[in-house]
Amino acid sequence: MAVSRLQTDPTTLSKLGPDLISDLKANLWPIDCQSCGARLGRWRTSALEVQAAEDGFATASLHHPRCRPPAWLDQPLSVSGSRASLSWRAGCMLLPPGDVPIFLVNPSYEYALLRQVDGKEWRIATLDPFVSLGFARDFPSQSVPPVPALAAMIDGDRISVAVRHEGAVMHSWHNIPIAPEISTVVREWEHIMVAVTTLLDVRKPIPLDLLRTLIGARKVALGPARLTSVRFSEHAQALKPGDFAETPSAFRT
Repeated sequence: MAVSRLQTDPTTLSKLGPDLISDLKANLWPIDCQSCGARLGRWRTSALEVQAAEDGFATASLHHPRCRPPAWLDQPLSVSGSRASLSWRAGCMLLPPGDVPIFLVNPSYEYALLRQVDGKEWRIATLDPFVSLGFARDFPSQSVPPVPALAAMIDGDRISVAVRHEGAVMHSWHNIPIAPEISTVVREWEHIMVAVTTLLDVRKPIPLDLLRTLIGARKVALGPARLTSVRFSEHAQALKPGDFAETPSAFRT
């Protein structure tokens, strides 16, 4: 479940307001402490630390209260490499109508990007970097070209998706199980729709109606990933008895 017990300091509550704190509780998930890397615990209280830069961006992250007490810090944002404990989860499904193959991912369980609007109110902006790479907030009504920053690879019964920007790998979601019927559709279509959201715990089965509701509310960033490589499993490549059809009489000696 999303954060149910969250410690905040008076400065953070004053700057963000109760509505945004409530939104953060729905978008953050207590998996691992972003200080020590140990489990936060589903029913334990997490501390919210906010780092705010001068450019109108801030980050919000979850910690054990003993590791970092709740605080608002005016300082440059940490680089992504320092978020080694950040959790992500992904899964595959077919979304009706049309059985669109979906690669659903929550890329950021314990961390959220914030953005200040017109120097005043703050909002959650975790999906903004994906939109800047070519993702859309609306489900396409017709076929659209793949997002250049995305690449999908199937290896047997697993699929991986990479997000690149200016030659660097920004995200790598790898070795996600993919059912044979979904893999078949992806190979036929030569792409898979990547759906990014922080409002779902992808570790658990996702009701399709809930996903469609979030898509309709523009709470999901969507982008087709081109299928760049396919490698079949050894079992799939093995010859089967049916592969040896009886030789037609006209070719018998």
